[in-house]
Amino acid sequence: MQHLSPGPQPRIDLVDVLRALALLGIVVIHAMAHFSCGNYPPAEGGLMGMLNREALFWTCLFFESKAYMLFSFLFGLSFFLQMDRAGQRGEDFRLRFLWRMALLFCFGLVNTFFFDGDILMIFAVAGVLLVPLHRMGTGALFCLALLFLTNPLGLYNLLAEIRLPGSSLSWFQGWKIGPRHDDTLLSMASWNFQDGLMRRIIMQIAYGRLSETLGLLMLGVCAGRMRLFEQAARYQPLMVRMACLSVPLAVVLGVLHYRLPALLPVHLRHETTVLTSAYWSLFFVTAFVALLCLLFHNNRRLAETASLWLAPAGRMSLTCYVSQSVFFTFLFAGWGLGMAPYMGLLYSTLSGIAFFILQALACKYWLIPFRYGPLEWLWRSGTRMQWQPLRQQKRRTANAAHQD
Repeated sequence: MQHLSPGPQPRIDLVDVLRALALLGIVVIHAMAHFSCGNYPPAEGGLMGMLNREALFWTCLFFESKAYMLFSFLFGLSFFLQMDRAGQRGEDFRLRFLWRMALLFCFGLVNTFFFDGDILMIFAVAGVLLVPLHRMGTGALFCLALLFLTNPLGLYNLLAEIRLPGSSLSWFQGWKIGPRHDDTLLSMASWNFQDGLMRRIIMQIAYGRLSETLGLLMLGVCAGRMRLFEQAARYQPLMVRMACLSVPLAVVLGVLHYRLPALLPVHLRHETTVLTSAYWSLFFVTAFVALLCLLFHNNRRLAETASLWLAPAGRMSLTCYVSQSVFFTFLFAGWGLGMAPYMGLLYSTLSGIAFFILQALACKYWLIPFRYGPLEWLWRSGTRMQWQPLRQQKRRTANAAHQD
């Protein structure tokens, strides 16, 4: 289902809905982890303890790593759409896109001031790498994406541990990170830009996140070239095959992720967990995208409802993502309300869901008088090096048009 947005370029509703759902997953996972702010209340028993454990299980089952992967895939798709539309206008967008990534990196710096787990800077750096790959053939790019998605470093570490325990590159995990201080905003920001930044780099390397991100960005470009979402009807048989393949694989890999490490020697458990988590999340996201595409195409009412209530949040993903960091660090951190020690896993997860619902409502009504979200407008204006119109153009009545 495709329509013309109030902005100057056509939007694909399904892509915006997927982006909104990725935002939901991201805020729920981060809220459950208290956005790296503070500890949890003492472990509770009874009903509350059971509910906390269930919240942890189901949140990790549906969102952990998967929301990040979906967001990465959609970022690669957006890269292609920008390049493609610029090409249709006869414009070489590569230099402007590099400038756009520089601005995104700046947004990431601002976000890091509040949250050490920012992904905008990672996308900005990875996005730069897409530019020289833009001319690569689709088949070659797809194969390169699959190579990155195998998590080569994770495979090396596992094979190294099998051959000789202790010989893998898991020394990254032993890097000492200083204690986090969030009693003031400046002390928290200082930690975020030092130890927090180092922790993020270690996570990207030691857990293969950077490799996964690059692979998913490339897959997004491939999907864009195929017009996978623009020509949904044409690709219905492909989506059925993708669902039939990925659903059982996701189930099997999910079971292996939870059960296999306990059956292995201790020195193999970490590397096995990293790999099974990566592969399970990949096939889970593939199944989710395929099934949602089928539902979106074959259930018009569902498509219209999702487009009405979710697509606006997807169109304002940058504003939503950064505002999540600002709000929740204020909620959890000591410099703000300091609620982290009082909110267990269940309440933290529910707070993430509730905040996303409020965001979705706010985005829906914001985009009635305005073309873009606040940060999207700044980003677009900065990319074009001139202020872009923010308010919607008012339609003139027939009488006014006649008087003109």
